[in-house]
Amino acid sequence: MEAQKLELLESRVLKAINEISRLKEDNTRLKAEIEELQKRATDKEGQISTLSKEAQKLEEQSVKSQQLLQEREEIRLKIESLLDKLEKIDII
Repeated sequence: MEAQKLELLESRVLKAINEISRLKEDNTRLKAEIEELQKRATDKEGQISTLSKEAQKLEEQSVKSQQLLQEREEIRLKIESLLDKLEKIDII
């Protein structure tokens, strides 16, 4: 009876040791995976920052382009008006 209890205890201790070893391996693997994911996240944050700056520059260029187009239209209208006035002068 005593031997059976010792064998059962030994079996349970060995299972616990095996489980602890497996958990340590899993922990090591997961830590490496976390480190890799953190590195990738940092890289992605850098890319997002760069893209955000580029998007802001594009927005500024778009606004500038719209302003230039508006100025161009105003100049075109002024020239048309001046040409109309010149034509009227020639007619009179």
